[in-house]
Amino acid sequence: MKKSYLVGIALLSLVWACGPKETSETAEVAEEVVIPDNSLSDEEKAQGWFLLFDGTSMEGWRLSMVILLRLIGSSKMVQ
Repeated sequence: MKKSYLVGIALLSLVWACGPKETSETAEVAEEVVIPDNSLSDEEKAQGWFLLFDGTSMEGWRLSMVILLRLIGSSKMVQ
């Protein structure tokens, strides 16, 4: 009987010691800045960065010569 009390007290002490601790400190909440995908900040634009794809059109995109030659070669084979 005495051992069961000691085991109970040991378990209770362990649970109490591992529980959440109350603190009087207040945590500072950092303001979250949300930057949408596929956009640049003003700072990035000032540094000269630019987007490669505007998300809607293929304007500004070029085919490499290797891909172009492959496309031409494969179209001749189809004809």
